[in-house]
Amino acid sequence: MPDPETRVAAAVKAVGRVHQMMFDDLDNARGGFGWWHGYLGQAHTIFASDYLLQIAGQIGSCLRTAAWHELEFRENLFADTEWHRRNALTGPSLIAERGPVELRRQHRIGAAVDGFFTSCGSALDAIAGAGIGVLSLRTDLVTASWSTLKKAAIGTDRERDRLLAPKGSKAREVQEAAIKEILAAADGGPHGWLPWTLSMRNTLVHRAHRFTVHHLAWTDRRRGKLMHSVHLPRDPQLTDIEAFVLGEKVDQMLLPEHAGDTMAGVLDQLVDLAATAGTQLEAVWQRRRADPELLRQATEQWPVLYPAKRDLSGFAGFGGAVEITGNMHVSPQAGRRFAASRILDGNREFWQAEFTKET
Repeated sequence: MPDPETRVAAAVKAVGRVHQMMFDDLDNARGGFGWWHGYLGQAHTIFASDYLLQIAGQIGSCLRTAAWHELEFRENLFADTEWHRRNALTGPSLIAERGPVELRRQHRIGAAVDGFFTSCGSALDAIAGAGIGVLSLRTDLVTASWSTLKKAAIGTDRERDRLLAPKGSKAREVQEAAIKEILAAADGGPHGWLPWTLSMRNTLVHRAHRFTVHHLAWTDRRRGKLMHSVHLPRDPQLTDIEAFVLGEKVDQMLLPEHAGDTMAGVLDQLVDLAATAGTQLEAVWQRRRADPELLRQATEQWPVLYPAKRDLSGFAGFGGAVEITGNMHVSPQAGRRFAASRILDGNREFWQAEFTKET
């Protein structure tokens, strides 16, 4: 199997082109994307521009992280299989009590699965966020998710009209054409892979973890060849007992393939989806930049500067504060981003004035 960077290179390259185009369009003088001014207020433009830049850049990062978790899973499972094999060749059973090293490895295997699906879910939401921003759907940009993009494609007429530009407009045509291609890529591969992936992520993050089955069997005992497969839940949105009640046989509760194959398939589909999304969004960005009136940025994406739903928690940490002194050094890219967000020294009065307007 190729190394993690090679696994996701096609998608990272495609979404990277969109991210670079956005970065090149930053306007240090006015803030945000230069050609966006005239759509929203100046401060709103800065907030929305910077968030879209970040969410577009996150797609490649999430894919890379997923690929590294996939490798971590395979490497640790291989080591675990060897441990089982050695124990079985010298002992009475394939099952042996784990010591500290083996327990750590067991946790790494579980953590790799958790990390993989969390990263995949984040990649899907980042693709949706970038799509919603570039295609100017009428919804809050920060809370956008894959389900929002899907509603714009196959939702009710009311949902689609709420999210998209007016029917019959050139803007609507541009939106629908790009969304159609992105959703077509999402529909590629085995039926249901994307909803299953999101259900798996949601279960791992929000609910009690489902049981997984480790299957150990000799394929050639005389030569010491041992098969070790891990099986994930077929319907992760169910609880364990619901799965037992609804499924009479084990293969009705679990995916029949090895988890490594499932993870590889999910990542392959995500790479194809992200590459398609990158290509579509790059084309739309170029068209919009050439004709800023083609598709105006929706005010619904950043309706107020400081939404109440993002109120601060007041949390200040657990222990003693570390004294932070000296200057903050950032990369040239981060420096350009901060300059275009008008948060460097000398811009505090600008933000104080902008927030005063809305209070």
